[in-house]
Amino acid sequence: NVADDDDDNIVYAIGRLVCDLPIDTQPQLDLTESFVAADSASTSSSSPAGTPLVLVTGVWGRTAEVSGLQPFDTITRVTVSTDNNGDGPTTSVSAATSSSSTTITFSASTKQLGLEDTAAILTAAAQHALQHKQTCIQLEVNRMIQGYYNLPTTRQ
Repeated sequence: NVADDDDDNIVYAIGRLVCDLPIDTQPQLDLTESFVAADSASTSSSSPAGTPLVLVTGVWGRTAEVSGLQPFDTITRVTVSTDNNGDGPTTSVSAATSSSSTTITFSASTKQLGLEDTAAILTAAAQHALQHKQTCIQLEVNRMIQGYYNLPTTRQ
């Protein structure tokens, strides 16, 4: 069966990227909380249901155009960058390529946080950014990328 063969050749990779989330208008973004199954051998899980994971489930309008976020991205960190004067918009690209002219003034990890805590961090980052005359915050996200491979056939 060809479909079964294709299913056997699927691989997944995780990519990490930084997206600018515009905050000068209401972000058009839906998030949901899921749980990664608790590993019976692990004692670090704080919840019997497992580790919380916040997923992007919908993104549309200007937010989709500007941010590049996609459904099933997971938010792992939220940052705000400003220029050295504390004002003026910056982007994640300029923050990464010109560190002498920008400063990260807010940074918080959202790894293993639930929806409520992630939303609180997003709100705090947005408020911080607005106080510094920023129009966006930066989201570090993990994106699952599906790929396929072909195994070489051997002849005997």
